[in-house]
Amino acid sequence: MVEKFKKASIPIKMDHHSGYMHLKVTIADQKIVTTGSFNYSASAVRRSDEVLVVIPDDTMAKQWTNVFDDMWEDDKNFLFIN
Repeated sequence: MVEKFKKASIPIKMDHHSGYMHLKVTIADQKIVTTGSFNYSASAVRRSDEVLVVIPDDTMAKQWTNVFDDMWEDDKNFLFIN
């Protein structure tokens, strides 16, 4: 997936802190949040038991947007990759 993003010139950051990035959150149009165990992969769709929770709440979506923006702006713990 990372290679597809790179080829499409989509900026990518990787975490460089001591923990693991394990967030599974999607924010759509600052109106809907999804979260759960679901990985965006073929095996998750075909073989795994997964949970995907869809939260149609623009207040929550804006809060998660703020969390994402704070992480994106953190140049110490999250660095651009080429």
